[in-house]
Amino acid sequence: MIVETGHPTSVVFALDLSLVVPFFVVGALWLWQRRPLGYVLGAILNVKGAVYMLALTAASLSAARAGFTEASAQLPIWAVLLAGSLAASLLLLIDVRPLGT
Repeated sequence: MIVETGHPTSVVFALDLSLVVPFFVVGALWLWQRRPLGYVLGAILNVKGAVYMLALTAASLSAARAGFTEASAQLPIWAVLLAGSLAASLLLLIDVRPLGT
């Protein structure tokens, strides 16, 4: 059925939606509740997001150099998401206080 539509699918989409997105939701809820593990999970996921965007940027640049010119159209998306991850990391770290204060 999916093959007939011609829509590109990937195992990465399934893994992201089943493994990564739930951690983002749980981390967001825990941060909203100011639970300590929310800060830990938030920091880990923000670093993961920034590194993932850098990897996608490198892959898009490599694909563009190999002749797939449409790959360079994705670069602004990766830049915005990278900036968002870095901004969220900064906001998260600004809010961290030592225990007992």
